[in-house]
Amino acid sequence: KGTIERESLFAQDSWRVTPSFTVNVGVRAEFNQGSVPGDDNIFDNTAVAPRLGIAWDLTKDGKTVLKAHYGRYYEKFVATEFYYAQPGAFTPLEYRIIYPSGYIESLGETSVETVVMDQQPDQPYMDQYILGLDRELPGGMTLSFTYINREKKDFIETVSRDGIFTPVSGTIRETGNPATLYDYENPEDDVLAYRNVPDLHRKYEGYMFVLNRRLRDNWQLMASYTYSKGTGNIDNRTQSGTYGGDSPSSWLNTPNSLVYAQGKLTNDPTHQVKLQGTYIIPKLNLSLSGNYTFNTGDTYTLRSSCLLVDGSCYRFNQGTTRVFGEPRGSRRLDDQSELDLRAEWYLDVGQNGGRFGVFLDVFNVTNQARFTSVESRAGSAFETGLTTNTPRNYRLGMRYSF
Repeated sequence: KGTIERESLFAQDSWRVTPSFTVNVGVRAEFNQGSVPGDDNIFDNTAVAPRLGIAWDLTKDGKTVLKAHYGRYYEKFVATEFYYAQPGAFTPLEYRIIYPSGYIESLGETSVETVVMDQQPDQPYMDQYILGLDRELPGGMTLSFTYINREKKDFIETVSRDGIFTPVSGTIRETGNPATLYDYENPEDDVLAYRNVPDLHRKYEGYMFVLNRRLRDNWQLMASYTYSKGTGNIDNRTQSGTYGGDSPSSWLNTPNSLVYAQGKLTNDPTHQVKLQGTYIIPKLNLSLSGNYTFNTGDTYTLRSSCLLVDGSCYRFNQGTTRVFGEPRGSRRLDDQSELDLRAEWYLDVGQNGGRFGVFLDVFNVTNQARFTSVESRAGSAFETGLTTNTPRNYRLGMRYSF
């Protein structure tokens, strides 16, 4: 159990330097405190985030605008950043085999993990840089280009404080890649500590082109293409688990998690295409809309439990040790290519702008079927599908807006 207290202050201002050049400045400060039963305020840090943006009307007619922005954004404060340090948070687990006959075979108990907060970590943060150019075109259209660069650092993880690790060199059985793993000599005596891990990092870089036509003559359209790269040695998913993520967990309790950890992140849609449009038929009180999305598939990585040393799988003191057998993100799932459609009949009601509508949505019109995750553990089930996308489905609804 953890109790969070956070106070936030924010100040911003806009300065019109010239009629065509505007500067926006801001700063945000957050004061984070966390406590657990038995201890008061075991977590206490202050995060100060500056922001600076500009908008420059290059042609002084409002049709060509250059925009730039820098901002630091701190990760939201969550209890997982400290609550494992509650005294008595972990108890021994007993492993047993219960046979159909009723006979019980005891396999012993696991050791109790001890987690401490022996130093105050800094709050994880992301620095973001944006550069954009918008140009108004004839016919109510705008063409935009945006460059985005984001990098996140100061991840908080539980790491070994007193661990004794012996390096063991060999090759990964399934890929033949060389690797040095670590034999955990004293897991039962080790203490885990919440720490900022300087070696952890995550970066996103994207180039986005957007053509937007405002609603005019009863139709509108937006088309976009984004090329991007998501790289690092900790994943870009919320849950830490197998690949690492935003929430601290047991992922980095040993250095083995960093073997082949650098590479492409799970959510790394290299190519993204989006088409969205609406056409209105006033005589029929009918609007027709469509949304098409294409994304390069997510990545995944073979995970092996066999380090070949002198021709045999090495037996680690800590038991089964599963690591990346190749650089992170070496494999990809199938691409997403889905079309959604909507038809809506509407009727204006009353004199106060009320509107009643009946709509039909069809999602995944072409009924594309693909796996959204597969088994990444090496073995006979490797690459077996685990989850799939939603098949074609329909939604009929009514709504009243006013």
